[in-house]
Amino acid sequence: MIDKQVKAREVTDWLRVGRGSSLQAITPRRIEQVRSAMDFFRRILFAFVLADLPLGLSITGLAARLSCRAGIFGLFPDEIHRFLGDVPGMDYARISRDVAASAAKNMMLRSFVRYKGLEGLAPFIRISGQEYLCSLHEKGRPAVLVFGHNGPVLGILAALYRLNLPVLVMRKESPVPYPVPPGFDYCFMKGGLKNRTMALKLSIDRLRSGGIVLLALWGKGGSGKDAIEFMGRNVSFGPGFAVASRVSQAPVIPVSSGWIKGRKFMGIHFHDPLKRPDCPHDEGANFDRMLIKEAAQWLEREIRAMPGQIQINQLRSILGAYG
Repeated sequence: MIDKQVKAREVTDWLRVGRGSSLQAITPRRIEQVRSAMDFFRRILFAFVLADLPLGLSITGLAARLSCRAGIFGLFPDEIHRFLGDVPGMDYARISRDVAASAAKNMMLRSFVRYKGLEGLAPFIRISGQEYLCSLHEKGRPAVLVFGHNGPVLGILAALYRLNLPVLVMRKESPVPYPVPPGFDYCFMKGGLKNRTMALKLSIDRLRSGGIVLLALWGKGGSGKDAIEFMGRNVSFGPGFAVASRVSQAPVIPVSSGWIKGRKFMGIHFHDPLKRPDCPHDEGANFDRMLIKEAAQWLEREIRAMPGQIQINQLRSILGAYG
């Protein structure tokens, strides 16, 4: 039950483009050629992943690093430099290889979870900082969990499964590409303002009933009125999590995921809740903006601490590389 084919958008993410080039200018023929090659090697690597997941992912990461070094896939060091800025002693080429390795391992992880489910992934997770979240759940109190697109994001879902915490997961697209475990519900936001509004209502309803909602902090480069400073540039973040927190009074708890060494190769950490803005009830927009800024500052600290684990499409979205 491995994915039938790598998505065209995923192929585009992996392809290298130099400064001044457009990702949208990549021809369909080139995408199909690269997709065929990626599918071929992924099927070979998947045999290793099924036999021994940590070993298979190590082999996958090594293959991705070699491909990146050879200039076949992944980000150019120049893209890393533009994203992180001038950092003394920073090895941008090494970070580009780390990003490629993380992307390849995530690709295989998605195929593994499609086949084995989140329960198959749960034994490989090291969880920390979960005490506050678990205490909220035991008391029937709500929580908004937010995460950045860094490291093995599927590990966050597997951690919630292992902790036996029911959750409403906000996803961009349907359907869910893996077996849905008991206690997990999904809401899909793609499809315009109507779907996003419905997703926000469902999340608020879940929080008001004492539930947990999980969603991503997704940033896009731009200069709109709602943009805030992030990674040295103006970036707009979706306000849904802040609105849900404000209306429901639920705390916002950041959760990070990272690749670590050992048989438990995914580290999932639940952080302290974000500081709640001290705003009058009639200043909702100001509350939302301050909470978004607090979350963005957390995410920037996470990225700068582990720059090699950001997802390629998130980095390029912030750089404005998608048009």
